[in-house]
Amino acid sequence: MFTARFPTFKESSSPELTQLLERIRTNRILPSFLNQAQFKLITSSKRKSQLENEPVYATINDQEIRLQHVILHKDVPSSASFLQVLKLCKTPQDWHNIPPLLEGLNNVKAKDKTAYKVAMIDAAQQAGQLSVVMQCLQQVEVNGFTLKSRTVRTQVLKAIKKAAEDAQWAEEETAKSLKRLQQVVEMLENPAHAAPRAETLLESSLDDTVLSIPLEVAARRAKEHLGGSDLDGLVALYTKRLVSSLSRPDAELNLPLTWQDKGKASELTTRAARQRFFASEKLIDRYDQVKRSLNLSEEVVGASLLTDMLHNLNAVVAKIDQKLEQAVADQLEIMETPKGAKLGNKSRVVV
Repeated sequence: MFTARFPTFKESSSPELTQLLERIRTNRILPSFLNQAQFKLITSSKRKSQLENEPVYATINDQEIRLQHVILHKDVPSSASFLQVLKLCKTPQDWHNIPPLLEGLNNVKAKDKTAYKVAMIDAAQQAGQLSVVMQCLQQVEVNGFTLKSRTVRTQVLKAIKKAAEDAQWAEEETAKSLKRLQQVVEMLENPAHAAPRAETLLESSLDDTVLSIPLEVAARRAKEHLGGSDLDGLVALYTKRLVSSLSRPDAELNLPLTWQDKGKASELTTRAARQRFFASEKLIDRYDQVKRSLNLSEEVVGASLLTDMLHNLNAVVAKIDQKLEQAVADQLEIMETPKGAKLGNKSRVVV
């Protein structure tokens, strides 16, 4: 059983960030660490003057914290204040405050907001602070920063890959990204990160993105920095696991598109047309990634794969091509309707 710690923050790069962190710490996080009597004391309007004139302290994690009156509907920063913290993080020292902040906020047991986690991952990648994301993932038991959501898993993997892409696949950055991707795959064996209703912890979370991105980075490293050789066996390992996963009868690749039975595009409402359009866009993005990784892997290890595995790989790629054709056709059908015409400039489909 892991016990959350009441956070302390390092000096920030700006007074604005320092003040915001202190506000969150004192008015949002602190109440969750108090016992019932202490909580009533800080929220009672009748005791406000007492707290101002007669200091009362609470001992939390060996810290002596002076209690102050709090008006819950006025003084407590909203959960959106986390986004403001991200905007104000300008230095590595600022980013070092994120792990203790997440740990404290997790103790508040606020409603999980996937969008905030995605915003943090994006901001960390742009700031060159993916090490902070990795630290938070490793501390999931105390901060709730979990990979259970496909959206969060995908964003973490894409951010790690993008770091190598932005470095033009330089050897050091590619190796660093691959190591981080391996760590993420390993983390999925931790129940705190595994997707719900797991049959086996790792298998349940191995959607196509989880394996295809590490496979692509491993294959690029082999091609560009290892003389085209799969020296550590990672390309072959991830290829076999990805092909095996995609070949399962219940794999998404082998199921009909979820919107195929929901009518013609011309019969959809504007909202339904948008939802279907962007669902197909996500599918195109995912399977483009999978196909790219498998094509790269075949260049590296194709000659060494057993005949059956190579056959399965080619069969999977053929199914991906079919699925991509269906998704593109569906987008084109939507764009040809009055309700979908404006969506054309938001798609990668070329008309």
